[in-house]
Amino acid sequence: MIQELQRGNTRIESIIVRQDAAQQMMASIKMDTLHIKDDLNKREAATQQSTEVKEFLRSLYFPSMNERRNMESIVAAEGTFLWILNDSIHTPVKATLDTLNNALDDSKRDTNVVPEHRI
Repeated sequence: MIQELQRGNTRIESIIVRQDAAQQMMASIKMDTLHIKDDLNKREAATQQSTEVKEFLRSLYFPSMNERRNMESIVAAEGTFLWILNDSIHTPVKATLDTLNNALDDSKRDTNVVPEHRI
């Protein structure tokens, strides 16, 4: 207000209008500053999180991790998965299941209890 009087502005209305305009401008600058600070904080947090994710992923890396993916053709070794089709491997398992089923049948005869499920 003193500055306005020194400039020769003696009308109270114009001084008040200028002061109101200056106060509104200061409030606007403060709000803009808060928005800028908030945006910078968000960007810093995102950068920090991105850095942490990159460091975590880097910690999982090992030199040969992409070796199979980078092979031109993946050829299975001879005999791979043939054991699945080999009956001799399944024979002990089948014999065990048969033994269990027979035991259930025997218990059914002995106690007249009907088992709900067969193995």
